[in-house]
Amino acid sequence: MKKLLTALCMIFLTIITAQQSHSQIKLSKEETVEYINKILSISLGKYKSDPNESFWAIEEQSFSLDKVAITKQVYAKDSDNGGWRKSCKFTDNISQIPWETLQSVSIDTTLKFELGLINLLFKTSSREELITDCHMKEFDGTKIYTPKEISLYVTKDKAENVKKAFLHLKELMYKKDPFE
Repeated sequence: MKKLLTALCMIFLTIITAQQSHSQIKLSKEETVEYINKILSISLGKYKSDPNESFWAIEEQSFSLDKVAITKQVYAKDSDNGGWRKSCKFTDNISQIPWETLQSVSIDTTLKFELGLINLLFKTSSREELITDCHMKEFDGTKIYTPKEISLYVTKDKAENVKKAFLHLKELMYKKDPFE
Protein backbone atom coordinates (compact mmCIF):
# COMPACT_ATOMS: atom_id res chain seq x y z
CA MET A 1 0.00 0.00 0.00
CA LYS A 2 2.81 2.34 0.93
CA LYS A 3 4.58 1.63 -2.38
CA LEU A 4 1.37 2.32 -4.32
CA LEU A 5 0.86 5.64 -2.54
CA THR A 6 4.50 6.61 -3.18
CA ALA A 7 4.14 5.70 -6.87
CA LEU A 8 0.95 7.77 -7.19
CA CYS A 9 2.64 10.76 -5.53
CA MET A 10 5.60 10.47 -7.92
CA ILE A 11 3.28 10.35 -10.94
CA PHE A 12 1.33 13.36 -9.63
CA LEU A 13 4.53 15.38 -9.07
CA THR A 14 5.82 14.45 -12.52
CA ILE A 15 2.58 15.68 -14.14
CA ILE A 16 2.67 18.97 -12.20
CA THR A 17 6.35 19.55 -13.07
CA ALA A 18 5.68 18.82 -16.75
CA GLN A 19 2.77 21.28 -16.80
CA GLN A 20 4.81 24.02 -15.12
CA SER A 21 7.74 23.60 -17.46
CA HIS A 22 5.37 23.63 -20.45
CA SER A 23 3.79 26.92 -19.31
CA GLN A 24 7.24 28.51 -18.95
CA ILE A 25 8.39 27.79 -22.51
CA LYS A 26 9.68 30.98 -24.07
CA LEU A 27 9.88 31.86 -27.73
CA SER A 28 13.09 31.21 -29.62
CA LYS A 29 15.07 34.06 -31.16
CA GLU A 30 13.54 33.33 -34.58
CA GLU A 31 9.98 33.20 -33.20
CA THR A 32 10.52 36.47 -31.31
CA VAL A 33 11.82 38.20 -34.47
CA GLU A 34 8.85 36.83 -36.42
CA TYR A 35 6.41 38.18 -33.80
CA ILE A 36 8.02 41.66 -33.79
CA ASN A 37 8.05 41.78 -37.60
CA LYS A 38 4.39 40.76 -37.74
CA ILE A 39 3.32 43.54 -35.35
CA LEU A 40 5.48 46.18 -37.07
CA SER A 41 4.22 45.21 -40.52
CA ILE A 42 0.62 45.96 -39.45
CA SER A 43 1.54 49.09 -37.45
CA LEU A 44 0.84 51.57 -40.20
CA GLY A 45 -0.81 54.98 -40.11
CA LYS A 46 -0.42 58.57 -38.96
CA TYR A 47 2.08 59.49 -36.30
CA LYS A 48 2.68 63.22 -36.71
CA SER A 49 0.60 66.09 -38.04
CA ASP A 50 0.22 69.77 -38.58
CA PRO A 51 -3.55 69.74 -39.29
CA ASN A 52 -3.49 72.74 -41.60
CA GLU A 53 -0.43 71.84 -43.64
CA SER A 54 0.71 68.21 -43.56
CA PHE A 55 0.75 64.85 -41.87
CA TRP A 56 3.27 62.02 -41.67
CA ALA A 57 2.38 58.37 -42.05
CA ILE A 58 4.20 55.08 -41.69
CA GLU A 59 3.54 53.18 -44.89
CA GLU A 60 5.77 50.14 -44.41
CA GLN A 61 7.97 48.56 -41.72
CA SER A 62 9.98 45.37 -41.65
CA PHE A 63 12.23 43.87 -39.02
CA SER A 64 14.95 41.25 -38.90
CA LEU A 65 18.13 40.89 -36.86
CA ASP A 66 20.10 42.07 -39.90
CA LYS A 67 17.99 45.02 -41.02
CA VAL A 68 15.15 47.34 -40.03
CA ALA A 69 13.34 49.18 -42.83
CA ILE A 70 10.80 51.96 -42.35
CA THR A 71 9.04 53.92 -45.10
CA LYS A 72 7.53 57.26 -44.07
CA GLN A 73 5.35 59.35 -46.36
CA VAL A 74 4.57 63.03 -45.90
CA TYR A 75 1.21 64.22 -47.18
CA ALA A 76 0.81 67.93 -47.87
CA LYS A 77 -2.37 69.96 -48.20
CA ASP A 78 -3.21 70.41 -51.88
CA SER A 79 -4.02 74.09 -52.40
CA ASP A 80 -5.92 73.32 -55.63
CA ASN A 81 -8.57 70.99 -54.24
CA GLY A 82 -8.11 71.13 -50.45
CA GLY A 83 -7.29 67.41 -50.28
CA TRP A 84 -4.00 65.70 -49.49
CA ARG A 85 -1.20 64.85 -51.90
CA LYS A 86 1.94 62.82 -51.40
CA SER A 87 4.90 65.08 -50.79
CA CYS A 88 8.16 63.59 -49.51
CA LYS A 89 8.99 59.94 -48.97
CA PHE A 90 11.67 58.83 -46.50
CA THR A 91 13.06 55.32 -46.40
CA ASP A 92 15.22 54.30 -43.43
CA ASN A 93 17.35 51.21 -43.86
CA ILE A 94 19.14 50.39 -40.63
CA SER A 95 21.79 47.68 -40.63
CA GLN A 96 24.84 46.53 -38.67
CA ILE A 97 22.65 46.58 -35.58
CA PRO A 98 24.72 45.78 -32.46
CA TRP A 99 22.09 43.65 -30.67
CA GLU A 100 24.60 42.50 -28.07
CA THR A 101 24.89 46.14 -26.87
CA LEU A 102 21.14 46.81 -26.49
CA GLN A 103 20.83 48.82 -23.27
CA SER A 104 17.16 49.70 -22.97
CA VAL A 105 13.74 49.54 -24.57
CA SER A 106 11.25 52.33 -23.91
CA ILE A 107 7.74 53.19 -25.05
CA ASP A 108 6.26 56.55 -25.96
CA THR A 109 2.49 56.38 -26.46
CA THR A 110 1.89 60.10 -25.99
CA LEU A 111 1.67 60.74 -29.73
CA LYS A 112 -1.79 62.03 -30.62
CA PHE A 113 -2.39 59.40 -33.27
CA GLU A 114 -2.87 55.65 -33.47
CA LEU A 115 0.84 54.82 -33.37
CA GLY A 116 3.22 54.86 -30.45
CA LEU A 117 7.00 54.70 -30.48
CA ILE A 118 9.36 51.94 -29.36
CA ASN A 119 12.86 53.30 -28.73
CA LEU A 120 15.84 50.94 -28.66
CA LEU A 121 19.00 52.40 -27.13
CA PHE A 122 22.38 50.77 -27.83
CA LYS A 123 25.88 51.28 -26.40
CA THR A 124 27.35 51.29 -29.91
CA SER A 125 26.14 52.61 -33.24
CA SER A 126 24.37 50.97 -36.12
CA ARG A 127 24.39 52.11 -39.76
CA GLU A 128 21.40 54.07 -41.05
CA GLU A 129 20.88 54.85 -44.70
CA LEU A 130 18.20 57.52 -45.15
CA ILE A 131 16.82 57.86 -48.67
CA THR A 132 14.83 61.01 -49.33
CA ASP A 133 12.54 61.44 -52.34
CA CYS A 134 10.84 64.84 -52.39
CA HIS A 135 11.10 65.46 -56.13
CA MET A 136 13.45 68.37 -55.36
CA LYS A 137 17.17 68.05 -56.08
CA GLU A 138 18.22 69.99 -52.99
CA PHE A 139 16.46 67.50 -50.69
CA ASP A 140 16.63 64.21 -52.59
CA GLY A 141 19.38 61.69 -52.08
CA THR A 142 20.93 59.28 -49.64
CA LYS A 143 22.64 60.12 -46.35
CA ILE A 144 24.45 57.80 -43.97
CA TYR A 145 24.15 58.13 -40.19
CA THR A 146 25.46 56.13 -37.23
CA PRO A 147 22.74 56.34 -34.56
CA LYS A 148 22.79 54.64 -31.17
CA GLU A 149 18.99 54.69 -31.05
CA ILE A 150 16.41 53.05 -33.29
CA SER A 151 12.79 54.20 -33.19
CA LEU A 152 10.02 51.95 -34.44
CA TYR A 153 6.32 52.68 -34.70
CA VAL A 154 3.74 50.33 -33.25
CA THR A 155 0.01 50.37 -32.58
CA LYS A 156 -0.51 51.62 -29.03
CA ASP A 157 -2.43 48.51 -27.98
CA LYS A 158 0.59 46.32 -28.87
CA ALA A 159 3.34 48.63 -27.54
CA GLU A 160 3.80 46.83 -24.21
CA ASN A 161 3.88 43.40 -25.90
CA VAL A 162 6.49 44.56 -28.41
CA LYS A 163 8.58 46.02 -25.59
CA LYS A 164 8.46 42.65 -23.80
CA ALA A 165 9.43 40.91 -27.04
CA PHE A 166 12.47 43.18 -27.45
CA LEU A 167 13.48 42.60 -23.82
CA HIS A 168 13.17 38.86 -24.41
CA LEU A 169 15.25 39.22 -27.59
CA LYS A 170 17.85 41.13 -25.56
CA GLU A 171 18.10 38.18 -23.14
CA LEU A 172 18.45 35.75 -26.03
CA MET A 173 21.16 37.84 -27.69
CA TYR A 174 23.24 37.93 -24.48
CA LYS A 175 23.10 34.18 -23.91
CA LYS A 176 26.18 32.27 -24.88
CA ASP A 177 26.00 28.93 -26.63
CA PRO A 178 26.03 26.36 -23.79
CA PHE A 179 28.08 23.97 -25.95
CA GLU A 180 30.99 26.36 -26.60
